[in-house]
Amino acid sequence: MILPNTGITTSLVSSTIGQASNQVSTLCLSDKVNMYGFNSPDYLEQDKFFGKNPTERNVINQGVSKVGYPLGVFRGYDHNFVTFRNDEPYLDNTLSQFDGTIYVNLPIIPMGGTDITSTDHTFAVYFNRINDFTHTSHVAVNLGNNLGSYPNWYFTINVNNPPDGGAPLTPGSVVYFKIVHLSSPSRKWVGDDSITFPITLPVNPYSNIVYPNVYCFSSYISGTYYFGANIDIMSDTQANGIYTVFLECSTNSGFLNPVGGSVDIAYSDNKGNGGTPEDNGNGAINFSSSAINHQFSVGQTVYWHWHPAGTSSWQDLPTTTVTNTMPIDL
Repeated sequence: MILPNTGITTSLVSSTIGQASNQVSTLCLSDKVNMYGFNSPDYLEQDKFFGKNPTERNVINQGVSKVGYPLGVFRGYDHNFVTFRNDEPYLDNTLSQFDGTIYVNLPIIPMGGTDITSTDHTFAVYFNRINDFTHTSHVAVNLGNNLGSYPNWYFTINVNNPPDGGAPLTPGSVVYFKIVHLSSPSRKWVGDDSITFPITLPVNPYSNIVYPNVYCFSSYISGTYYFGANIDIMSDTQANGIYTVFLECSTNSGFLNPVGGSVDIAYSDNKGNGGTPEDNGNGAINFSSSAINHQFSVGQTVYWHWHPAGTSSWQDLPTTTVTNTMPIDL
C-alpha cells in the first residue's frame, strides 16, 4: 500500500505498518517500517529517514541536523517497496570456467519490501575494453536483458569470443561493464539507476604440465621373471588425455640388446585443483618372462630408461636388482 501525499494520520500509518501505536515517534522508530519505502517530498526528511534503521532514525544519533519525528515523512510511503544496493559486482572464481566462460555475479541485494523473492528486474549490460561509455565504442552483451530472478542476477562472457567481436581477452587484464536498470521506477536502486565497474579477468591457473612417475621392478619368483613398471600420470590440465610411455631395460648402461615396450595411459582433467599436478591416471608395463630370461639372472643390476611419445630422448631411471622373491604361503 502506498500512502497519499495528503491526509496522513497516525491511525493510517499505524494500520499500514502494523504498529499498534498512534504516537508519532513510535511510528517513526518502529522496526516494522520498510526503511526503503520512504518517499517524502521533503528532501531533509527523506535524507534522514530513507534507508536508515531505527537506531539511525533516532534524533539522538542525527547530530545537529535534527528533524524530529515528522508524521509527514510517511507521505508517499510504500510499505512493499523493494530497492537494491548497487555495490560493485564481483567475479565469482568458484564458478569461473577456464574454458573461456566467465560468470560475473551482481550483488544487487534486495532490501526492504515484503515479497522480495517474486521481484524480477530487467537490466542492460554494456561491455568495453576501456572505461568509456560516453561514445559508441562500447557494445551490449548479447544475452538479452533479463538477468534472471532473485537472487540469481548474473551475466556471462566468453573471453575467447568477447562481446565486441575483437581479439580474445587477455587473462589478468581489466575490462569494463555498465549495467543499466531498465524495468523500474527511479528509486529501484539506491542512487543512480546504472553502475559502471571494472572486472579483472582471472588468470588460467592450469600449468598444462603432464609427466609420469615411473616405478620399475625386477624380480624372480618360482622360476618366472617379473619385469616392468607401475606408472602414475601427474597432470594439471583442463581436459582428459592420453600419455604414452616407452620403457626399456638392459643388463648394461649402454642399453645394448634392450628389452622394451610401451603403454598408453589415460588421465583425467585436474579441474577444481588447477595449479598443482596431481595423480590423475595409472598404468603399467609388464615384460614377458621369455623376453628377459635369457639375459638376466638373480642378483643382477637392471638398467632402465624411458621417453614419452613425440621424442626419442631417453631419460634414465634408477636401477633395480633382480631379487629372488619367495612366494607367499597362504
